[in-house]
Amino acid sequence: MKIFFLNIFLIIFFSVEALALSTEDKLANPQDEQRAMNLFLQIRCLVCAGQVIENSDTQFAHDVRKFVRKKINEGFSDEEIKAYLIKNFGDEILQTPTLKSQPLLWLLPIIFLPLALFFILRNYRKFIFNNN
Repeated sequence: MKIFFLNIFLIIFFSVEALALSTEDKLANPQDEQRAMNLFLQIRCLVCAGQVIENSDTQFAHDVRKFVRKKINEGFSDEEIKAYLIKNFGDEILQTPTLKSQPLLWLLPIIFLPLALFFILRNYRKFIFNNN
């Protein structure tokens, strides 16, 4: 009897995902829909903490996905769509920050890599010369 209830639980547990059907209209052209899906991975949901709009169920993410599909249908390029979103929502809308919006984030690795190599090599030489 326990196995029966376990099987029922597993069937219900794994079939719940099938009930989560998207009510969004997909683009007719498969290449355009793929472009939209790629853009969904690059655009952040501002309501969710850092989640991309592809995975988000918020109304904001739904509206942005609808907007992106509409603009692709109208012939806008990916860069034009991103530029419009940045203009209206700021640089935080993109998943990857730009050099203009986060210069310190891009410059810190350039600064710290040589420093780290210097300290590693200095300590490595001390270790080699002290053990001989």
